[in-house]
Amino acid sequence: MLTESQPALETMAAKVLARYGIGRYTARLIRHNENAAFDVSDLATGARYLLRVHRPVSPSILGIQHMFEGLTSEAYILQQFREGTGLPLQQPVRSRAGMYVTLVDHPEDHTSCPCTLLTWVEGEVLDQGHTAAPELVRGLGQVAARMNAFARRWEPDRPLIRPVYDAGKYRHLVARIATGLELGLFNAAHHSLVLAAMRRIETLFAETPRDRDCWGIIHADLKPDNVIVAEVDADAADADSGPVRERERLVPIDFCFAGYGYYMFDVGGVLPALNTHLRGAFLEGYQEVLGPLSAADIELANACFLLSIFGGVGFSMNRAGAHEWIKRRMPVWAGEYCRRYLDGESLLLIQL
Repeated sequence: MLTESQPALETMAAKVLARYGIGRYTARLIRHNENAAFDVSDLATGARYLLRVHRPVSPSILGIQHMFEGLTSEAYILQQFREGTGLPLQQPVRSRAGMYVTLVDHPEDHTSCPCTLLTWVEGEVLDQGHTAAPELVRGLGQVAARMNAFARRWEPDRPLIRPVYDAGKYRHLVARIATGLELGLFNAAHHSLVLAAMRRIETLFAETPRDRDCWGIIHADLKPDNVIVAEVDADAADADSGPVRERERLVPIDFCFAGYGYYMFDVGGVLPALNTHLRGAFLEGYQEVLGPLSAADIELANACFLLSIFGGVGFSMNRAGAHEWIKRRMPVWAGEYCRRYLDGESLLLIQL
């Protein structure tokens, strides 16, 4: 449910589009979660854009990624990753003032709200039920590897103000999970398993150095909903793109949460969002680009597998609509995943 009226969001959209010289347009509100996202068509030029009004649906999810400095860094990351990976990522668009981040006043409370405009990627969200899903997910693994490979060799020429995916961030999110115990969504035994798994992860993170081989800029939310299968001409495909990518190109979108973390978060953290029978395809695609995962990689990937779940639960705990989902899934998350992790089993290809 929106924390403010849709007309207020539309008023801000009109204000910011005027700063880009877009006066005749159609704008459709796609969603309002970490930001309010509009599908915008410029009627004068025919160009299509993604407009983001960076006012999250709940103050509890407000972070550095919503601030002027964080958004300026996101624009720089998009530009550099597009150039460095060869992936056709969205491009940030400058306003008439030459800025990638535009501030407008909220019409109701008169606070300043940052907004950004990105180019639109034509295509469809990656569908795990598609007959080509195994090859598409394998391609997604390759895309994740290409982004990680670039991040390892990239040397930014400026400080990047972005989220940091360390133990402290997830300690906070795991603390929020305790609310579910109070609400009767799960039992004390399941909560204890979550806490024990988190302690083991904290120890692992404390013992793992943040060197450039394993730590850097990650996408941090590379789930299928954030991947567009974009149609391209066969002649435009890369020569080594393979049979699927001759017809289609996978484009990661929504770099809203991109920040500093272990590269294995873009591996282990993706897997819980994939159907279990597709997880092997993702891992195969990743390793085709960067070679076999080391034992240390696998250990980190398993930790990030659980952190992705913990983050999603902690993030959703204040939404009553998510409580039934949490209640239904916690026996698997804690009773199976956390328990097996504590027993030393790998979760990456587990079939549950």
